[in-house]
Amino acid sequence: MEAQLRHCIGEDIEMLGMKELKQLERQLKTGAERIRSKKIRIIAEHINWLKGKQRAIQEENTRLKKRLHELHDDTISSGILEPNARKAIQLW
Repeated sequence: MEAQLRHCIGEDIEMLGMKELKQLERQLKTGAERIRSKKIRIIAEHINWLKGKQRAIQEENTRLKKRLHELHDDTISSGILEPNARKAIQLW
């Protein structure tokens, strides 16, 4: 087993024949494909999680904007703002 691990990292391969080298190459290729597949799956899962988080943030942003508009409308209708505060809200 230890010899196989050394072979996988390219060590102690001088004594291997063509048949063993081809077998090792196939094993390495299969291993690399599995690793690549797992990496792609993890990235896809993370992208989906980020999309969900983005949706939640957008919903919260929409809710906060709505609440801000409500507060703005209530403040303007009550007429309790100073002139400078009205100007700042209008700029918004």
